[in-house]
Amino acid sequence: MQVQRLTLDHGTVSTLENGDEAGLPYHRQLTAAAPGYGTHVQAGTLPEWHHRCSAANEPCPELYATGDGRNVYRGVVYDEGTGEWKPRLFVVGRGEAFPGTVRETGLQDSTDGSDPQVRILGASGNLVLVAGTPAGGSEELRVVDIDTGTVLHNEPYRTSALWGTTLFTATPTGTVTPRTHAPAPR
Repeated sequence: MQVQRLTLDHGTVSTLENGDEAGLPYHRQLTAAAPGYGTHVQAGTLPEWHHRCSAANEPCPELYATGDGRNVYRGVVYDEGTGEWKPRLFVVGRGEAFPGTVRETGLQDSTDGSDPQVRILGASGNLVLVAGTPAGGSEELRVVDIDTGTVLHNEPYRTSALWGTTLFTATPTGTVTPRTHAPAPR
């Protein structure tokens, strides 16, 4: 198996690996004893689009650790209603199996690189920062609550970062503006 993607969060190493003509997710718990991690345990499956992800084929989706034990990624699923493959934002809970729960961003997305695509820019706790284009609009940033799927904030696209509950955005003049977004009560 070849590791293509890896995150470390709350004592768990999560990986997306390919081999045996399949791309699969795995978890390993960190341990105090050598080699420093436990048993390699399969953690569900990726959406069918990614089953053959590898260096030779389409790469496995990028994983983003949230800092609270979850992972988010942009995966592709088949929409029975339209008969099309559609990208979606997935959230995999701490200790849960892949593929995870789909969360909408309200942004256009496609599997064709020439069309607008959602990009995950950062994740922190229950928040994820994404960039993309809404229908009929211009590229923008959105802060999405991954517990509820609610868009908490949107603004025109600019260089940005998410840390904790604060979104930092830069202006063309070099000013950086922080905006705090209260996490949803759990």
